[in-house]
Amino acid sequence: MPQFWGTLTSFPPRIGGIGGRNKLHRVSPGKFDHKWRLVAEIASSGAVGRDLRGADLSDTDLSNTKLSGANLCDADLSGADLSGADLSGADLIRPKLSDADLSGANLIRANLIAANLSGANLSGANLIGANLSGANLIGANLSGANLIGANLIGANLIGANLRGAELSATNLSDSNLSGVNLSGAFLNPMRVSGANLSGTNLSGANLSGANLNGADLTRAQLRDAKVKNARFAYILGIDESTKLELIKRGAIFYNFPA
Repeated sequence: MPQFWGTLTSFPPRIGGIGGRNKLHRVSPGKFDHKWRLVAEIASSGAVGRDLRGADLSDTDLSNTKLSGANLCDADLSGADLSGADLSGADLIRPKLSDADLSGANLIRANLIAANLSGANLSGANLIGANLSGANLIGANLSGANLIGANLIGANLIGANLRGAELSATNLSDSNLSGVNLSGAFLNPMRVSGANLSGTNLSGANLSGANLNGADLTRAQLRDAKVKNARFAYILGIDESTKLELIKRGAIFYNFPA
């Protein structure tokens, strides 16, 4: 976990990141001191609505801090501990959040366009209405996250874990969900038109009323998935026997290719 020292001018350069990893920082003393003065301010007083564009907050402990409405565009938060932090309504366009811990964080209506969240821990995070279009979520942990009404158009979620996530009214159109674990997720209604769902685990997922038009379901696991009124048109990777089985369970197929 990230470490925090009380003396602002005596920080050793080895700061722990998520998962206990260590990273050696080679920076000038002045830049180093500035970084940790800023961290101390945020940790003690929060940064509600503050302009933190381009700030270096990598590998820091900002857990449970108040950052609602802050401007963190292009900031480096890679490896930071933001668990339980309030980032509601924050601007996080193009930030570095790889391997960050955002478990249980409040990201309601946060703007995360093109954010790098690869390997990040977002388990149990509240992302209602968040904009994650074009975000990199490769290998991210979103288990149990609340993504109601979130925008994930064009997001890359290869290998992500969305087990038990709430995805009602979430827009995943044209996103890459290859190899994603969506078992037990609630996806009613959800738009995944044109999405790559190849190899995705949808076992037990609630797809009732979902729009899957044009999706690639090659090798997808649909065992015990609820598909009543789910719409399938121009689907790839669904054979005739699977189609008939899904229809028996209430799925609606249009223009199924021969």
